[in-house]
Amino acid sequence: MEGDKWKAKLSDCKKTGKLNLSYAELTEISPALIHQIKNSAPNITELDLRSNQLTSLPEELTELRTLRSVKLNYNKFTTFPPVLTNLPRLTSLEMSGNQLQALDDVFGKLSVIKEIDFSGNQLAQLNPCISKLNTLNSINLENNLLTSLPEEIGHMRNLSRLDMSTNRLYHLPNSLGKLAPLSRIDVSANNLSMVPPSMGHLKGLREFDLRYNDLKEPAKSKYEEGLHKFLEFLREEEERLRQEEIERLKPVGTEVGSWLEYRIKVGQQDGIDCRCYLRSGHSLTVGGNKVYIFGGTLTHQGTKSNELFIMNQDRMEWSKVEQHGSIPPARDGHCAAYDAARKQLIVFGGRNQEKKRLNDMHVLDTKTMTWRRPNMDGTVPSAREYGTFLPMSGNTLCLFGGHGAGQRFNDLHYLDLESFMWMQPTIAGSAPSPRQGAAMAVLGDLLFVHGGRNNFVLDDLFCMNSSTMTWMEVQTQGRTPPARHGHVLTCVGNSLYIYGGQDELSGVSNNLYRLSGLDLLQTQKDGKVSTPAVGPSGQPIRPEWSEINPEMLTNVCRVACFSGDYLCSFQVGSASLGLVVGSEVTDETFWDCFKTTLVTDLQEKELDEASLKPQNAKKMRIKHTCENIGAVPRASFRGVSAKEALMLEYVENFRLQFVELYPKRRPLFLFPPNECKVNKFVCTTIRPTQLPFTELYDFDTCIRFVADFLKYEILEDPIHYPEHLPAPYSIFLWQAGDCFDLSVALVSLLTGVGYDAYCVVGYAPKPVTMNNQSKDAVPFMEKPAKEEVKVDKVERSDKPVKYSIRQALVLESQFINEQDAKLAEQEAAQAAEAPPAAAEEDEEDVLDEDDGPDELAGKRVHAWVLVVAGKREVAENFFVEPSTGRTYTCNGSPYEGIEFIWNHTNFWVNMQEGTINHLGAKQMEGISWDLKNPDKWEFVLETQDPLEGLRVGHSDSNDAGDGEGTEGAPPAPAETTEDAGADGEAGTQKTEQLLDMPPSWVPKLIIPREVFDMRCPKGVKITTYERSTYEVFAMFGECARWDGMVSRLTLFSDKARSVVSECREVYARRKDKLRERWIFPLDDTVTEYFDPGSSFGLKEMTTVKSKRRLMHFYESARLDGLVTREEEFGLKTVEHFNSRDDRLVYRSVTYEPLQAKPATPPPAVAPTGKAKRPKKKNEEPLQPIRKMTEKYTVDKTQKPDKSVAKRTFYVSGDQIRLDFHYGKDKITASSRHYTKEGLSHITQVDPLEEKPRDAVLLEEWQKLVIAEKECTQAVRDVERETKDLILSRGKEEQNISLVTPYYDVVRVKQEESDDESNDVEEKVEHDYLSPFMPPVIGGRKLSRQEAMDVREKCLKALKDRLIERANIIQARHDEETAALAKRQANFQRDRDQMTRAEEEEYERAREESIFRIHILEQRLKRHEEQALQKYYDLDSKLRNDPRLGVLMTG
Repeated sequence: MEGDKWKAKLSDCKKTGKLNLSYAELTEISPALIHQIKNSAPNITELDLRSNQLTSLPEELTELRTLRSVKLNYNKFTTFPPVLTNLPRLTSLEMSGNQLQALDDVFGKLSVIKEIDFSGNQLAQLNPCISKLNTLNSINLENNLLTSLPEEIGHMRNLSRLDMSTNRLYHLPNSLGKLAPLSRIDVSANNLSMVPPSMGHLKGLREFDLRYNDLKEPAKSKYEEGLHKFLEFLREEEERLRQEEIERLKPVGTEVGSWLEYRIKVGQQDGIDCRCYLRSGHSLTVGGNKVYIFGGTLTHQGTKSNELFIMNQDRMEWSKVEQHGSIPPARDGHCAAYDAARKQLIVFGGRNQEKKRLNDMHVLDTKTMTWRRPNMDGTVPSAREYGTFLPMSGNTLCLFGGHGAGQRFNDLHYLDLESFMWMQPTIAGSAPSPRQGAAMAVLGDLLFVHGGRNNFVLDDLFCMNSSTMTWMEVQTQGRTPPARHGHVLTCVGNSLYIYGGQDELSGVSNNLYRLSGLDLLQTQKDGKVSTPAVGPSGQPIRPEWSEINPEMLTNVCRVACFSGDYLCSFQVGSASLGLVVGSEVTDETFWDCFKTTLVTDLQEKELDEASLKPQNAKKMRIKHTCENIGAVPRASFRGVSAKEALMLEYVENFRLQFVELYPKRRPLFLFPPNECKVNKFVCTTIRPTQLPFTELYDFDTCIRFVADFLKYEILEDPIHYPEHLPAPYSIFLWQAGDCFDLSVALVSLLTGVGYDAYCVVGYAPKPVTMNNQSKDAVPFMEKPAKEEVKVDKVERSDKPVKYSIRQALVLESQFINEQDAKLAEQEAAQAAEAPPAAAEEDEEDVLDEDDGPDELAGKRVHAWVLVVAGKREVAENFFVEPSTGRTYTCNGSPYEGIEFIWNHTNFWVNMQEGTINHLGAKQMEGISWDLKNPDKWEFVLETQDPLEGLRVGHSDSNDAGDGEGTEGAPPAPAETTEDAGADGEAGTQKTEQLLDMPPSWVPKLIIPREVFDMRCPKGVKITTYERSTYEVFAMFGECARWDGMVSRLTLFSDKARSVVSECREVYARRKDKLRERWIFPLDDTVTEYFDPGSSFGLKEMTTVKSKRRLMHFYESARLDGLVTREEEFGLKTVEHFNSRDDRLVYRSVTYEPLQAKPATPPPAVAPTGKAKRPKKKNEEPLQPIRKMTEKYTVDKTQKPDKSVAKRTFYVSGDQIRLDFHYGKDKITASSRHYTKEGLSHITQVDPLEEKPRDAVLLEEWQKLVIAEKECTQAVRDVERETKDLILSRGKEEQNISLVTPYYDVVRVKQEESDDESNDVEEKVEHDYLSPFMPPVIGGRKLSRQEAMDVREKCLKALKDRLIERANIIQARHDEETAALAKRQANFQRDRDQMTRAEEEEYERAREESIFRIHILEQRLKRHEEQALQKYYDLDSKLRNDPRLGVLMTG
């Protein structure tokens, strides 16, 4: 090239950055030429070498590092020049019209290339390394010899234009469907007969040239219809091919009734165990044809997991997914939902491995299996577990309920899936109670919520109308499903289906129910819930429950879900598939069977008459125990030991002999089956245990506890023994049982604490067996008769004293006595003549309540408890009714006969004629309790009488056998002596006992503290008495009432219990110290009692609405010594005091009536036209005072007649009166009367005493005027205090707070441990870099610039904080210095006028100021020294932080 021309090109390149050497007939580019270009144009960006004879490029070309575009068209390159890969900014490369036949692997090193043109070459294949060009967005391969493209081309995520026209392509790779940015494809003039169906998903495609190919029908016709139709055809074709593949690979299910059962295969992955082991607390979500199981606690390990398993319903195969991105930490109790529109799985909340509840959200892209954490906006729900997640629509998810920190929720949250914004709508109506584990389903505008659990398992059904945003409880009829939680719910047509879950006993439920008639709840056009239809009888037609036959046997390892109209189930084992069915979970147990059925194919369950009856609760518990027999605490529940077998054989022999000898006697209750249906001797069922609760050590509190803690259930057959006798361990676990169960439980506790207690089986009247106390008075309101008897005995047994005081004569009027006698005779005569209407009405009421005579009178079987005297200072025998907690003397009980008794040592059969059956209370009085006498009690085991040691030498304390001083009882000492003698002779001939009693098969009884605190089942128990009801509530735990109420007694004035006359409420643990509240609705009276420590020292307050208020105070809690304060609203206030220094004991104030307020005039208008500011609305006018009175005790420092007894201030009359105490031996007292003008009138008792001078009277008058003002101020202070007290009580009632007593060490330690664990969690989760990290990282590492920004922000924050701290210390130092200087200046100014005390005060204040200044100076100095070290330490920490590692490697 000529020199001038070359210089001109270099000059243009220097200006434009582009060097054009095309058509220069260059055969090579020399290094010297490259140096000239670099020297002349160091910032060259484009090099044009088109239409030359070049075959290679020199290595020196890499010195042109600013090159962005290289054009090598129409040269003679046969290979790709590798030097081009060393150009760091090369974005465009043109090599069309060369002789390239292949591309080497070095071609893949073009790291920033964006456009490539290889058209017009001889490329026969494309190197797969092209997939490494992630920045490439356009490639031209026109007019080559390509026959195929590599599959890797689908990895080029930025490719938008692709030209492959005029080649020899026969097919295109399927991976082209992954090129989402692709907008233009030209594959014209090839040999294509079809294109990949996956390309139908290229939504951004705008041009697709398929002309001059060999397309087959129908693809050719669809292409001619346009690009949109063609892409739709490709998607349909893809789905068709997929379904064909599915049908080809899908396993064939085994029909079992209406179900199809499949054996789940395990996917084959290198080194990965794809079995989905049993777990709990996981999420099971159906998305399309796949089932996703995430997280949960592994059953065999007890550890939480964050594994993700997918079961493909097309292949019936488990696969463990390799997850990417921001993987959620291990958790359980979370909720999950599937977003079908975006093909993503959404997981929220749960509880992590550190037992901390979460409220984070993770989203899984089910295509790429990549997790991400979206940025949530709006009101994010608080942390919770076991909430319920459900798609409401294509863009909205719904979250309801859950268990948070110390509470459960009933809130409803909406999540917008496009913006991930949380919204909490305002919903009216009756919302469901807070709960967790509820089930939800959607039908149109209606959202259904069923069941769940709070403190107890629930069975209610609620509906939320999303159009009106209103909750309502759905009233249903039919066979209501039992309470459950953790179940599944779906809507099919107009029906609601419920399946599975856990029942109240934590057992797996296998019941399926359907609620028909949901169309009755559909909304009208105006959005309101339609009125229920009315049937022929006028009753509303409600949705009806029916039980559906699930056609499945119980499987404790089953989990279920609904998929559309199908019910799907995972379980362990299947008899039809030959899979082992087992109840014990091992390390190898996983869900290996999948079942599915169309829920509408299942038929309604046919129920017989027995099934239609209410199910016996005890039978259900026994059935649950047998189904979950592996969960029983001991192997002794499931079998018998050798010693027990020998005892059962011996007892069976005894039973046979007894039946043979007494064929007419009722069979003995010797060895009934337990809850596992294993026969056990009743004596071994009793398990004496002393529980670690002091409340259970005395018999009265122990009896009360059992009656309240256990729910009484009547016998299924009132005249027969129960079929099973469970262990007391299970009885306390269930908190329910019949009379036999309650008796065994109570005897176990009483014998455990040292009482001699027995289970008694006999007969009782209907009210006792039915636990009907509606005719009985409230027991604790009656004064026990036995206490009165004991008191009388004590009084009569007292020895007369030697010296006594003669009692005063009682003077009575004989006339008055005669008049009273005549009046009594007249009333008796009138009562005899009156018609017996009232008596008839009473009889009718009694007959109505009794419902006629009892057909089973004398036949009703019952069990109760006998406590025998001798141990634990029990003075006499008595019966205990375990269902009510009442105690009866053995001669005064309602029981009608005794068959036998037993305890943990032996079994005794009653052999006393006339005391067995068909008795009344009178016949029961003569029964003997000498259990050693074989003529009266036949014992099973020949053992020593347990009462023998108590009777010897103690005959004086047990004379009657069943109690001392009882009427009609035979003298027991003689009888006992005879029996003892007879048995003594026999005892000498006996050898050792024949058989030992086996130890109890029941484990030691355990009642957890939190369960013990509930006091009664579900934390509440209601008992109905005659004209009253008594409610008991839990004192502690989750079942405790929010207001601290522990009991409530409601008294009624009528038998129908409709008019409340009195209500007594008892409280505990109240922060406001409220102990009791007595309410009298008929009198509008409320009385409250407080414990010491209440606000204002209040002890008792009685309020009569709109009339009066009486308050009693704790004298020691008040500085003013106030004892009582009585108010008559608007009239008078009276206060009584005690122990005051001023000797005040009484103060009263009488008010003038408050005049009515005049009509309020309109606000005055100022000249400017603006209204004047009105007065505060809260200022109430003070009621005018008419009179004030104060009373004082005698001043012992002066004579009584000189000490003021009463001061009366007549405020409205402008007068003051003084009354003095009575003088010695005086019956009148002196007084002084003053007017407001100072005039006085003196009444002096002693006429010889000198009258006070006028100056003294004037001084006294002046003091009284001041005293009147002080008294008025005190009265106003009382008014304000009373008002503050009432306001304080109102606030305390609105914000009730409960406290834990300081002496309850167990609960205090538990609370402290919970707080400490929370603190640890907070410390662990704190991240010092989190406020400074970029908001979205997306899983990538920080760049160097981002790391530098984070470091600078973090250091700047510390620097600002240190400077702020230094400024605070300096400001305090300056304030103290200025205050000291001011104090010194004042001292210098006033020094001459100061007293010694003031100078000492100044010196003391000066020394304190100097001390504080010195401390602040030291603190500032130390802060300056530490600030620099803290800065260096943080800088070092940042450099060593792995997240900022790029700072050290860059």
